[in-house]
Amino acid sequence: QDWYHCTGFLALQRLATDFLLRASGRPAPALDFDVVPFPTPACRSKAALSAAPELLSLTAVLVFAYRAGQVAGQVVSEREAKLLEAMKLLGLRDGPRFAATV
Repeated sequence: QDWYHCTGFLALQRLATDFLLRASGRPAPALDFDVVPFPTPACRSKAALSAAPELLSLTAVLVFAYRAGQVAGQVVSEREAKLLEAMKLLGLRDGPRFAATV
C-alpha cells in the first residue's frame, strides 16, 4: 500500500491550497490537478549498523570488566604493600615474609 495516499495528507493539502487561493482573491484554476509524491529510493538497512546495538553493549561490558579487574588488582596490591609494611614495622624478619609470599 502507498501509505502517503492513505494518510489523508493529500486531501488536507488540497483543502489548504483551495482555501489559500480563495482567500487571496485569485480564481481557482480550471484544471483539475492531482498532487503526487516524488519517488523516493527504497530504504536499505546496513548490516553493520543493524548489529551495532549488540556490539555496543558487548563492548561496554568488556570495557567495564577490564576496568573493574584493573581496579581490583590495584586495591589488592595496595593492601598487600600495607600489610608487608606493617609486618616489617612489627619486627618480622625477611625470611618468614618471603616464605609467606611463596
